[in-house]
Amino acid sequence: MKNFLFFGSPDSGQTSAVIYSLIETCRKLDINPAVYLREVLTALPTMNQSEAASWTPARWKSNRETTCE
Repeated sequence: MKNFLFFGSPDSGQTSAVIYSLIETCRKLDINPAVYLREVLTALPTMNQSEAASWTPARWKSNRETTCE
């Protein structure tokens, strides 16, 4: 986390770390990060807080695989 200590503003380091973590998690799970982020960011404005857990990369991938079968 110290690498992002002076990354723009005090909060931007935390935000960048979260985004980088999501991207790397997608890559680890063989998910195209662009596709994942596009769907999440499109759904975000209408998403309830209770729905947020289903948008983690692992759950998103599982839901897509179930839907595609």
